[in-house]
This record gives sequence, C-alpha cells and structure tokens, in this order.
Amino acid sequence: MIGRTTVVSLLVVWGAAGAALAQETPDIDDLLAAAVETGTGESRSAWGEHAFERHVLRQKMNEEGVVEWKQEMRFQVTPTAEGFDETLLEIDGRRPTEAEVKEHRKAGRFEKRYEDSTEMVLENPFGPDLAVLVLLYDQPHEYVGVEDLDGIACHRIRWQAREEPSKLPAQEKLKYAMKGTLCISTETSDLIHADMETTRDVKQGPVKMTKVRIAFNARPVGDVYLPSKIEMVSHVKIALKRFRTHNIYRFTDYRKP
Repeated sequence: MIGRTTVVSLLVVWGAAGAALAQETPDIDDLLAAAVETGTGESRSAWGEHAFERHVLRQKMNEEGVVEWKQEMRFQVTPTAEGFDETLLEIDGRRPTEAEVKEHRKAGRFEKRYEDSTEMVLENPFGPDLAVLVLLYDQPHEYVGVEDLDGIACHRIRWQAREEPSKLPAQEKLKYAMKGTLCISTETSDLIHADMETTRDVKQGPVKMTKVRIAFNARPVGDVYLPSKIEMVSHVKIALKRFRTHNIYRFTDYRKP
C-alpha cells in the first residue's frame, strides 16, 4: 500500500520534473531570431568564402507527372574579388562547348541567388519573386522538441496552414496556405533543415498555384554549416495552360580556395 508520504513525494518529483521541462523549452521567437541572424550573417559570409561544385537538375513535367524536359548541369563555383566565377563543367552528361561556358559564366545565376540569399528568393509566376525566409519564419510556430538529425542536435519547430483573410497579395496567400517544419541547430542556431508545402490552391487573377514545396538542407563544413541541397516543386495553372517544375540544387566538394 502506498502511503500518503510516498504520494506527496511523487507529486513533488513530478512537479519538479514538469517545471524543469517548462524551463528547458526555449522561446520560439528567440530561436528564429538567432537562426535569421546566423543564416544572413556568419553562415552566408562563410558560403561566400568557399569554392564548391553546384549541381543543377531542372525538370518540366506534364499533368501526369511524366518528365517532358530535363536539364542537368555541374558548375565549379569559386569566389573572386568581384563576386564568383561560375564555370560550367558538364551539361546533360557531356562536356560543354566554349560558347556554353561563356554563356553560363556571363549569366552568373549563382551569384544573383547569393545576393538574394538573405531572403532565399523563389521565382514567382504571380509577379515579384517570393522571399522564402518570410514564408519560413513569419508563421505561428509550435515547438516540438530536440531531435537528432543526422548526428546534429536540432530544435524542431512546425506550423500548420491557416485560414486567410481576404484580398491578400500572392506572398501572403502562400504564407497562410503553407504548413511546414524547421530544424535549427541547438549549438550554432544554423538552419539545418526546412520543409514546407501548400495545403490548398493559391489563386491570383488568371494564375493558380496548385502546389508549392520547398525543402532545404545544410551540412557541416569545418566549423560552419553550409547548404547541401535545395529542392523546389511548383505546379502552376495559367488560364488553360499547366506548368509543373521540379528543380534540385546540390552543393558539394566545399573547400577554401
């Protein structure tokens, strides 16, 4: 038989454990602010100090999901005093021509994206490009807990889609229509993983987005975390035409030049 003293002792222990757990739950706003500061400051600067290979896979599909067009490219990206040198090494399984190398170097697509990386810009068929970080961070987040992600201790945060107010621009409509999750390093506050997707159609004028998914992963490079993979899926209907794209960008072989 359990005595009154034992019951009281157990209640005290459980109460202390609950209080300790509450104290350990971090403030979500502080976590997100630290992740933004790290991602747009130290980690972004470190990214610009490394040479690496950039692998691009771009696909266009029909309504059944069958790939109708595909392009694969591999670049050597090297930081320079003026920005970055982007050398095309391979395109669709073959060596590029001198004209193709010149064309892609002049386009400087990575450098343009790097300049926008403080917001993680996504091309938007509605009009102005979308700032992905706003979609990630400006949400009613819920703290899930600490999880191990490929050997990295992370705070996991998630959010659900919400009912949207009327007459919103595309950026705001997407924000309300998305659910997702973030994983932030407990040690450095780096964003290690993000995955978000729409839960309903987003319409503006003749354009309807029936699906948007954005995923991001980072990995340790020395004492910093740098992007390893970014994936973007977009299903769009404009009038009677449908467009489905699936783009994957991978970053490998990081080294200090």
